[in-house]
Amino acid sequence: MAMVACKECGKEISSKADKCPHCGVKIKRTSMFTWIVSVFAGFALVGYIIGEVNTDNSATNQTAPAAKRVTIDNSPETRAKREKLLRDLLNQGVFQKIDVPGTNPRVWVTPKFYALDFDTKKSFVSVVYAHYLGDEEFGSVNLVDSKTGRKVGRFSTVSGLEME
Repeated sequence: MAMVACKECGKEISSKADKCPHCGVKIKRTSMFTWIVSVFAGFALVGYIIGEVNTDNSATNQTAPAAKRVTIDNSPETRAKREKLLRDLLNQGVFQKIDVPGTNPRVWVTPKFYALDFDTKKSFVSVVYAHYLGDEEFGSVNLVDSKTGRKVGRFSTVSGLEME
């Protein structure tokens, strides 16, 4: 029997408990099938939302790599799909919250986020970037551990996803 943290009060409870003995909140279970379907649906949605990366190949010096310019679709339909995906990730407990204390958003990540493979993490955080920063070239999304409050990573279009 494994011990897990209650999503409501944060105290340790049995992974088999139906409700938290400390605060009484009912424990919602997510089946493996639901997780698998959610991850595949997330990949499909992220691929659709992010779209293609346009590359400017007009550099005169052919020995240096051409700079990449990311173009993000900000149509109302695509923004609505991004919002739905972000709500789903919050509801499923992958992200605890998303806030924007200054110019760069912060994503408070949970143990469910850590359990994802690197490409899925990158895809999900890139949706946060697209939603909050759009076409900004030099903005970034900071990842914060929901339990410790420490910065655990960063995403930008320049360096991609970097986990500490």
